[in-house]
Amino acid sequence: MYRFSIIASSILCLGALQTVAQTLSIEDLRAQIDNRVDTMNPYAELLNDPDPVRSMAAIQIMLESGDEVLEDMALEFGLLSPNPKVRRTAFEAYLKTEPNLTVRLDGTEATKYYMNRMDDLGAAVDSERVGYFVLPIGSYVPERECYTKRGDDICAVVSNGDGVFIYATNLKGRGTLIEDGTISGSTSLYYVKESVPFNIRLIE
Repeated sequence: MYRFSIIASSILCLGALQTVAQTLSIEDLRAQIDNRVDTMNPYAELLNDPDPVRSMAAIQIMLESGDEVLEDMALEFGLLSPNPKVRRTAFEAYLKTEPNLTVRLDGTEATKYYMNRMDDLGAAVDSERVGYFVLPIGSYVPERECYTKRGDDICAVVSNGDGVFIYATNLKGRGTLIEDGTISGSTSLYYVKESVPFNIRLIE
């Protein structure tokens, strides 16, 4: 009886595999891949437009399109661009989507009061004293030229020609948009005498 059950199960599995194979052949899969690539190519051409104004307009429109595929494509292109103006345009358009930014703080060289500040931020801290906290971005306030913390009226991020500035409980930081899709810089923490490096990864 046990042997019969194994044989029966094997036959059912084989039948399921054959059904999948019949449903999506290699030719069907290849055709779908070609179709997807052909569909994405025109968008890539718009992003790579030699006119930087058109290229940045494409980034902004695609990021605000509500289409996750186009948003991811535009964000990755913009943040990895060698042009700092394009990177900033992509970043600011991304901020308008009100994302959650995960801030990584390297406290390996920090001494007194560092852990107190991590508690203030609600940060998770690993065994190497590296802390992680989430900075939820809210709406943009034109008169203050900053993006607020979601659900609050305080400034959380300022992006301008001097860099990217972040603000959180007992923390101020300034960073630079790097061509690898991250923001890297240093922070000042209340009562912590050392500057603490920070990093924000914007794309996976």
